[in-house]
Amino acid sequence: FRNHKIILGFNLLGYLLTLTTGSHYHVDLLGSSAFAAGAWKDLSSSIARIRYSSMAVCVFGARLAAFLFYRVLKTSHDARLDDILGDPIRAAGFWIFSAAWGICCSPPHALGASSSSLGSPLATKVGLSVYVAGMLLETIADATKWIFKQNHPGQFCNVGVWAWSQHPNWCGNLILWTGIFIINAPALIVSSSNVSPKA
Repeated sequence: FRNHKIILGFNLLGYLLTLTTGSHYHVDLLGSSAFAAGAWKDLSSSIARIRYSSMAVCVFGARLAAFLFYRVLKTSHDARLDDILGDPIRAAGFWIFSAAWGICCSPPHALGASSSSLGSPLATKVGLSVYVAGMLLETIADATKWIFKQNHPGQFCNVGVWAWSQHPNWCGNLILWTGIFIINAPALIVSSSNVSPKA
């Protein structure tokens, strides 16, 4: 898929920047924005389902990349990445994992964008509703934890949605991708009447 090639390209660029600069400022910016870059072209699709799906992926990728880049600019340092990115072999493993994450998450849109089916208007509405719910949960979780850490450095965040779950941000991420899957799922179902019987 074209989307996967873009994701691989972004992560390869990230690895090369790591080797040449030793910086980690670009890590989350490239890793997350790769989603938006991969889906960007589909915004011009003549099929409404694909446009909505593409918009959902672009908003997700842009929002996450902007937040993570803002966070690293404010903190200036991420000790967790020092040992990993300081070694070329471990850095390669890190960027391979990042690319694998992008490729494993993107099929709900990438497969949907490869189909010319109009899909289902009802599924599109339901999927968008699920997506918005997931996006709100992920955004609220990120904002809550960020504010908490500013006021209580070194402490475990246990307020707001973090009082309900240890990983509400990942829960929101799973929900929003489920919404994107719902948008595209009907377009991927092949009617049995269109399948030629085996000889």
